[in-house]
Amino acid sequence: GRRAARNGYYLAHMLAHLPPETPVCLIGHSHGTRVVASALHLMAGGRVQGVAHPYARANGRKIRTVFVASALDHHWLNPGQKYGLALSNTECLLNMTNHRDPALFVYPFRIPLMVRPALGFVGLTRRDRQLLGWQSRKVFQYEVSRIVGVAHEWPAYFSSPCLATVMRNY
Repeated sequence: GRRAARNGYYLAHMLAHLPPETPVCLIGHSHGTRVVASALHLMAGGRVQGVAHPYARANGRKIRTVFVASALDHHWLNPGQKYGLALSNTECLLNMTNHRDPALFVYPFRIPLMVRPALGFVGLTRRDRQLLGWQSRKVFQYEVSRIVGVAHEWPAYFSSPCLATVMRNY
């Protein structure tokens, strides 16, 4: 998880070098959503693991984002949290949740005494939406447990024509 957050720096760096008119969609799966959230947070002027990116600014670029089986604490996108600026440059975010995913089920137990469900397991809570305010309207949650069942792996999501149809708009 720490490496994924750190790699967001490199993604932000790459995005900073794209022409501003280039449309961008970022797709992250599991810990890959940390890379994406980290990059978006850095591009909005945030810091990740004590480091800011000197040149990574979105400059008004709107980025579409897809989170699949997201291994982020559900509240990390809230203002003042770990990736609290990530939604600033996000045009829209599709968050695919699966309440039957066994990897995300055990996710909260990685740190004893700090049980915080994953965004990919519970999605944004009512409290998260309150804290996000108007930015919560950018997030569309799509429950996929009927489609992928107890799978966590990438192919379960990306081989489904139904889920491809949902993702293509992002």
